Amino acid sequence: MQDKERFTVEDLNSPVSTATVTVEDCFGAMYRPEELVCCCMQRYDKGIAVPGWAWIKSDKLSKYQYLVCNPVVRLDTEHPRFKTNIKYRKYVVTEMDSGAWNQQAALIDHLRQYAPLVCVCTSGDTGKSLHAYWSCEGVVQWKVERFFDYCVRLGADFHKWDINGLSRLPKGWRKEHKDGIYHNSRQEIVFFDPSKVRK
Repeated sequence: MQDKERFTVEDLNSPVSTATVTVEDCFGAMYRPEELVCCCMQRYDKGIAVPGWAWIKSDKLSKYQYLVCNPVVRLDTEHPRFKTNIKYRKYVVTEMDSGAWNQQAALIDHLRQYAPLVCVCTSGDTGKSLHAYWSCEGVVQWKVERFFDYCVRLGADFHKWDINGLSRLPKGWRKEHKDGIYHNSRQEIVFFDPSKVRK
């Protein structure tokens, strides 16, 4: 593992310029047009599920801050976020709340020798964590579990294993009060490699 004190977020060496990637670019690369994806404005919203192509065409994605990273089965349901409505596990998302972003980036860099890293985004300018999206569609369950267990041993939040849990929408907009802080900023993408998406 590289020296966490010297490693920086820029050392992740994104193959795509993150300055020009839009939320629609990211979403379009990470999901097939027909996949139903649920997005939420706030943590306790029930969410809205529509096909990937419809999210991109709507031009509203950048206003959302959360998504359920795994596709859902039905959109005509009152509770699209329910675990029973998840179709399959497409991504594992890791979130590390301890350490500075540079230290978290060093851990993410270490982990990508074990799984394909697709995207890393911040939790906003005033946020404390980096969120990494790991592609796992079609991978046998025990291998995904073993990888995530290792992530947790390195400090990742174990709650992120929930298949219907909420994750930060890359390039979405964070707008909420949390822990006495008002967050109002873009969840910037710091790494993006669409070639690592399993399809």
